Amino acid sequence: MSKALKEALYHFFEVYNGPENQRRLDLIARHNKLEITEKSPVYFSIPFDWSIMRMNLWMELLNLPLDLEAIMSATGEYPRELAEQVIIFQLKQRIFYIEQMPGDWPVYQSVSTNFNLLWIRNKDRRNPIWNEIDYNLKSGDFHLEPFINSEVDFDHISIQPYHFDPELHRKRQAVFSELTEGNFTIQDDNLGFGYLSKPGSPFEETCRVRGMINVLMDMRENPAFVHRMMAFFTDLSIKRSKEMNEKTGKDCFMPSIGGDDVNCQMFSPDDYAEFIYPYELECSRHGRNYYYHSCGSLTPVYNRIATLHNLAKVHVSPWSDLQTAADVFNGCKVILQKLMDTQKDILNRSAGEMLAQIKGIKNTVNASVAEVACHCETIDSFEKSKEFIRLADKYLTREE
Repeated sequence: MSKALKEALYHFFEVYNGPENQRRLDLIARHNKLEITEKSPVYFSIPFDWSIMRMNLWMELLNLPLDLEAIMSATGEYPRELAEQVIIFQLKQRIFYIEQMPGDWPVYQSVSTNFNLLWIRNKDRRNPIWNEIDYNLKSGDFHLEPFINSEVDFDHISIQPYHFDPELHRKRQAVFSELTEGNFTIQDDNLGFGYLSKPGSPFEETCRVRGMINVLMDMRENPAFVHRMMAFFTDLSIKRSKEMNEKTGKDCFMPSIGGDDVNCQMFSPDDYAEFIYPYELECSRHGRNYYYHSCGSLTPVYNRIATLHNLAKVHVSPWSDLQTAADVFNGCKVILQKLMDTQKDILNRSAGEMLAQIKGIKNTVNASVAEVACHCETIDSFEKSKEFIRLADKYLTREE
């Protein structure tokens, strides 16, 4: 173990065991148990991994380079030097999150082997459902051009088999576990192949392969085809989740529900009730602790979402009405997650305007189990977002 890694581990445990992180751990543990805590938790929503775009933001925040080219090009077992670099970067992310970012979300003793980026360059190591996926290596994301141009195309749709290399997974975990002295949970990109190997929600996958505009037209011109696709992807999602659990020996994969394509700015509540809800309901029977997320408008369909099985948290986007969500989910064992719009709600508002908005949120969710989050997607929004978090942290206290 290098001196740099030893120092990062020592600093991390100072922060992890320190009073601020312990306060956050306690608050969020009680919050997740659906206790009405002394305040509504507020936090920055900046994932520690996921995409190169967010990695670039983290590199700027930390003033610490990361060899993304080497990480994306690595296959199989890591060189130890690269594994150390990945671990040190993640430890410093977590240290920064507690020391520099106000709010209530804690850090945990876990690191990821690859930020969901590995194997992008190695076609033999990709494990997508569809072989039509096109990777954008500059952004680190992938893009899928719709390839179901007619119902005839759908007759010939094919699914890529799911592969899992348990020996490779064991070796990768062993290296990271050794370098962290066995003190961390090692996350291995969903055991090797990440979200590429698992379908999204039925509607998300239908829009992905058919195209959103085509699906909206199909709802009017060929509704039976929409139902056919939705039923197919519902069945696929349930079966693939079971297959992944069986092959990996891990009970951590489940069908997806929700997704940004579920957006009542694009279709009517009646369309949701007919084409989407029945399939989400079926998927929700086959999992647990679901987080229902959509960055679109869910306001007119919260009443149906509330009847899905196994809901744990429901997203309230800047385009969804918080009062409606609070009313609909009143009495439900569900956390409401209110997300602020960085441009509209933070950057374009004075401190007084932000405070007025925070007090409005407080009055709306005072009797609810709710949390408030804000994104920080660019370095320019970081300081203003911190100002919002500090105000929310002070004023989102619970009133008897």
